[in-house]
Amino acid sequence: MKQNNDGVMPITSHLLELRKRLVVIFLTVLVFSFISFLFSEDLIKNLMSLSKGYKFIYNTPEALIIQSLKLAIMSGIVLSSPVIFFNIWMFVSPALKVTERVVITIIFTLGVVLFLMGCIFAYYIIIPFVLKFFVESNSISELQAYVTLEGYISIIVSFFIAFGLVFELPVVLLCLDIAGIARRKTFVNMRKFAIVIICIVSGIITPPDVFSLIVTAIPMVILFELSLFIMYLYEKITKKN
Repeated sequence: MKQNNDGVMPITSHLLELRKRLVVIFLTVLVFSFISFLFSEDLIKNLMSLSKGYKFIYNTPEALIIQSLKLAIMSGIVLSSPVIFFNIWMFVSPALKVTERVVITIIFTLGVVLFLMGCIFAYYIIIPFVLKFFVESNSISELQAYVTLEGYISIIVSFFIAFGLVFELPVVLLCLDIAGIARRKTFVNMRKFAIVIICIVSGIITPPDVFSLIVTAIPMVILFELSLFIMYLYEKITKKN
């Protein structure tokens, strides 16, 4: 980035740099989306394999191709995310102090890892449990579960996003601590109340059996405790400095 004699970039240089970063991001997403589209059939089959006892249909001639395009674009964005985040960082980081860069890097890295862990948790545990429960709860043997492909994919993506965001709890609490909105001591005092809330939420979003509730609640409790530990480390480091 070019700077003037005062060490400040002129607005035109900012705009040119922004355009350059956006072009790189757009082309990267385009390339990865095209590659993903070539494997869209495998992607759809993989998502369908999560369900047992369902028969899939599409009710309009163009539905299959539209869902393939949607999946390809979403996959393209996910695969391009390292390039997207890198370019955003390269555009923003020159304006940050060294300490701000370190804090943002830690928060960002932790956020990405936790979001991916949430998606993996949903893929291997929550989604199969929920889909199996819906099929087994059908007490009328004459009825078959026919599901539209677009509706099914929409539900799957919703689960990915929901649990990806739930796993961001440590990042959210850490940001609250850094901003001075709520300290670790506050959450420690609320621990019992938080665990009760977690159990209630787990009971709502999972099938009504004890095993499903436990499988969902335990990781969320671990996330809460991890949040407290990360906040403890942060407060300890800041006190030393």
